[in-house]
Amino acid sequence: SSGWGVRQAVAQGVSEVVVRSGRRLYHARIRIAELEMYTKFQPSMEAAVEHHIVLAQARSAMHARGSRWPELSSAAVRAALAEATGAAGITIEELGLRFCVSLRPYKYIGRKTVISPILPLEEALSWRERLCACRDEGWPALRSAWVEMMQRPKDGGRRSRTTAEAEAIADSAYDLHAPVRARQLAWERGRVERTRARASHAARSVEESLAMQARRVAEARRTAE
Repeated sequence: SSGWGVRQAVAQGVSEVVVRSGRRLYHARIRIAELEMYTKFQPSMEAAVEHHIVLAQARSAMHARGSRWPELSSAAVRAALAEATGAAGITIEELGLRFCVSLRPYKYIGRKTVISPILPLEEALSWRERLCACRDEGWPALRSAWVEMMQRPKDGGRRSRTTAEAEAIADSAYDLHAPVRARQLAWERGRVERTRARASHAARSVEESLAMQARRVAEARRTAE
């Protein structure tokens, strides 16, 4: 809301915001497996640091369940969160934990991030699964899902983007990355041509070697006669 000030980091994984009344509030945040996780704001920085420790333990538990984030299942995310919060003797509700999907499909839009509104856990996991699948399918699928997600109603009565606004954001991001995609495509084509050239050279070398062996055999036979 308009009563919130500028958010800034004050410790690893902990942010501070000064509200209009002058109060300082803190919360913990961490990025795990295409998800940004945020705890509720509170007046105690020490409590926010403790909450960040819980989030860090959840991330360690997720690491133990999958070596690559895109391959980490929603069930593994739920289990890791349950493990970390259970060990700390606190619930997700007590943390005030909220989530947003944060996807970085570099080959389509470079360094720009596909990011969702703040969501409850189950909806965030659903969007994560869908966006990751669309990313693997190709840009048209990812664009469609991203445009739909940008139009999702936001908390606090904030206005969602219109279809035209969402499409403009997605298309602008894709177009800005076009020169990089062109260079990548040219490099890939060059790599394919180089691979074909090496294979052709190797085949010719084998043919020449076999021909040379055949000539030597023929010469040896003529000499023997």
